[in-house]
Amino acid sequence: MDQLGAIRAFVLVVQTGSFSAAAREQGTTQATVSKKVAALEELMGVKLLSRTSRELSLTEVGQDYFHRCVSILSQLDEAESNARSQMGRPTGQLRVSAPVVFGRQFISPILSEFLKENPELNVDLHLSDKHVDLITDRIDIAIRAKQLEDSTLIARHLFDNKNEIKRLIKS
Repeated sequence: MDQLGAIRAFVLVVQTGSFSAAAREQGTTQATVSKKVAALEELMGVKLLSRTSRELSLTEVGQDYFHRCVSILSQLDEAESNARSQMGRPTGQLRVSAPVVFGRQFISPILSEFLKENPELNVDLHLSDKHVDLITDRIDIAIRAKQLEDSTLIARHLFDNKNEIKRLIKS
């Protein structure tokens, strides 16, 4: 059973005042909503709603459960919204490794502008021509001029010559 879906259905039934209205709002059938609420009641071993053919009301346990669920769902929706909004802007630490010459010629000149555009991001730039263990050194992005050895990592071919490098930097 999808407990979160059942809780959302229960809250919607109470808020709309009927299984039919809740079903319309969820884009499903009244029977589906009814089954979700019944499964939730069975899971908890308590009646949440008193149903008659004409009336729907919360039991005492249902009333307390409803208010707690509304609060929890509100917090959950807020947490999801907050997480989604953070996906639009980079935050935290980004560890970048590159060969010395490449870093000095191409990364360093654009780094300050990049940081201005991403003020909540810190870049830790490691310039070295020596082999760096990307996992051990916790490197997020590495620019290398050779084939990737560890097949569990993701590699993307960026360029073959200096003209392509200049084109990439400008875009």
